[in-house]
Amino acid sequence: MKKIPKYTYGLPPEEATVVQEITEAAVNMNADERAQLLSACKSILLVKGLREEVETAS
Repeated sequence: MKKIPKYTYGLPPEEATVVQEITEAAVNMNADERAQLLSACKSILLVKGLREEVETAS
């Protein structure tokens, strides 16, 4: 059985898998690539949060 990283506890399985894959990939990136990845992740989370707020308000 594959060990589940602590940083994915509490996440839905799909999100936990994505977080784990991104984290593993980031280990092999240089600083500029990690910065771009972080920026993209922040944008995704912002859009996801805004979408959830709109759905909740509807």
